Amino acid sequence: MKFKTLRFGEIEVDDDKVITFPDGLLGFPHCKRYAIIENEEIEPLKWLQSLDESWLAFVIVDPFILMREYEFEVPAEVAENLGMDGPEDAIVYVILTIGEDIRETTANLQAPLIISRKTRLGKQLILTNGSYPVRYPVLKERGGEDADLGA
Repeated sequence: MKFKTLRFGEIEVDDDKVITFPDGLLGFPHCKRYAIIENEEIEPLKWLQSLDESWLAFVIVDPFILMREYEFEVPAEVAENLGMDGPEDAIVYVILTIGEDIRETTANLQAPLIISRKTRLGKQLILTNGSYPVRYPVLKERGGEDADLGA
């Protein structure tokens, strides 16, 4: 399928690469279909491009690059709804907010994106235990090392 996007122009996405978020994402419940766009120049960052709204795209990253000890449980009902048999079926990303100054970039660790490898269904999971912030500084020094985001 071909889609017109504001950021990338016309893109072609194979049907089996479309990710469906049945509930949408926070603030965008009407946008349910997305594609992940990779670009070597910004690895390990990726784009999550809406296929329902041409202007909507999020910068995403694997949260375990930012915080090795990041962990949470996917509720059984969510795993079942996504068609996941176990943790190995999950792909996890978090959404980044890029500041005017790149050093102000933050990650929303409180609302990870969970995507089933098998079904390509996804959900933005809201972690309610309060362990992780909504605005985790990505380039904050941690033990003398910044996260390796190519910045």
